[in-house]
Amino acid sequence: MVGPAKGFAVGKGTILVTDDGHIWGPRYSGGAAFLSVDAVDAMHAWAVGDRALYATVDGGKRWAGVGSPDDGTVLRQVHFIDEHFGWGVGRNGKLYRSGDGGHTWGELMPPCGAEATCFTAQDDGWVAAGNRVAHSTSGGDSWTSVFAAPGDSDVNGWHPQALQCAKGGVVWALFTGDNAAASHSPYVIYRGTADGQWTAVMKEGMTAPKEIQARREGGSYPGPISALTTDSAAFVLFTPPVSPNPVSVVIGAGGGTTFGPDRPIPPLSSPTAASFLSATAGWVLGTRMPPPAGGPSVDTILATADGGQTWQEQFSRPAPTR
Repeated sequence: MVGPAKGFAVGKGTILVTDDGHIWGPRYSGGAAFLSVDAVDAMHAWAVGDRALYATVDGGKRWAGVGSPDDGTVLRQVHFIDEHFGWGVGRNGKLYRSGDGGHTWGELMPPCGAEATCFTAQDDGWVAAGNRVAHSTSGGDSWTSVFAAPGDSDVNGWHPQALQCAKGGVVWALFTGDNAAASHSPYVIYRGTADGQWTAVMKEGMTAPKEIQARREGGSYPGPISALTTDSAAFVLFTPPVSPNPVSVVIGAGGGTTFGPDRPIPPLSSPTAASFLSATAGWVLGTRMPPPAGGPSVDTILATADGGQTWQEQFSRPAPTR
């Protein structure tokens, strides 16, 4: 969401757009499976497909394929700061930069490689791979290694699932691990600053490394996060197969030192993405619980205007099976 009325969502074979913050309509249908979408304003957005990157310059009315790096890699994530400048992570673990809206890309050389990236401005950004994070104040021309998540990386298999940037040189980083057990999957969420202050905000309590002391425990599986400011973020908690509410949301404030109440999202059985504009206004995408008699699962978009106390379904469709 780029504002209370405008937003973009993607899924298998579709790109959805809302122009009023309530009603979602398809603006693309085809064979592409989309992994994520990144928007900078009401006109400019980029949808990351499984084979190509698509872009719109007219608010989602038309989508067209743009460029790929010269080495032929397919981008798995992009993050733009305006209609011109963006950074992309390739499936080959490399980082790229574009200055023309995604039409051409040049390779960058961060010391840790690249699995996730985000930028707050043209000169300020972050990249992560494995358990390591690097920071740049030159748009990616040079980098400083700033953090490594504790724990044996060979055992935990840390990977950055998400980097969420906020203005002012702050990043929220979600790392996930490989050693899942007994319906628990290890993860830890950090808040990091450009001056080297890293705080473990939230972690899974059973399988995440014991040496990591987090402010609070989250759900048993990693859920989406959405940075609000340098000091606050929305965390979607996911604890299957808890019934009847395996999904909830909590707002963290004070740099991740205080948390509001957990607010259940009753219709959801699993979350896939979240976008919050404030502590009260947010959207969550996921899979709706199937009807009592069974049947196919349903993809859905839910919205809240009161911090998660109530939710309204804005879109739904049967989840594609292939």
